[in-house]
Amino acid sequence: MPMPSLLKYFAVVGSALLGLLLFVNYLVAPDAAPAPRAAAPAIVVQHDPQASKIERWRDDQAAIKAAQRPEPVPAALPQGEPLPATAPTLTQAEPPQIVAPASLTTPAPIDAETARLQQRAKLKVAQARKAHIARERAQRIARAQEMTRHQQDDLTAYAPRPAFGPFAWGREQ
Repeated sequence: MPMPSLLKYFAVVGSALLGLLLFVNYLVAPDAAPAPRAAAPAIVVQHDPQASKIERWRDDQAAIKAAQRPEPVPAALPQGEPLPATAPTLTQAEPPQIVAPASLTTPAPIDAETARLQQRAKLKVAQARKAHIARERAQRIARAQEMTRHQQDDLTAYAPRPAFGPFAWGREQ
């Protein structure tokens, strides 16, 4: 009798086990079918004719989210007053304008001596930067030369002789 292929075997056994699991799930929880979703309220959104599909979709999603949001209820009402028919909407006030004094927004006038000192300071900073770069470059070159020197030493060193074979019997290590 020829042996069946493993692919057929796993396909048959896997589908049988999957079917068995689905049947047991149905027997254990027959009312586990998904409940129908409540119909969303009809929301009419007017779109710009030149708007793209993504912008229209975003407008629709914003309208649906706004319709699902419960209206705010005032926290405390005086006794005897009925609830208002529509909740008042809060308007966002303009953020306060921060005004800086003129001395912070406009630079102080610079005289010739101050300009000369600033120029000298900039020159010293540039020279220090150049010296730092030159030092780093020299260190990098020295490291590269050291690496090549070690590589040459490794190439010229004698290879260790093997301690096996007919000529290594009496050799001490």
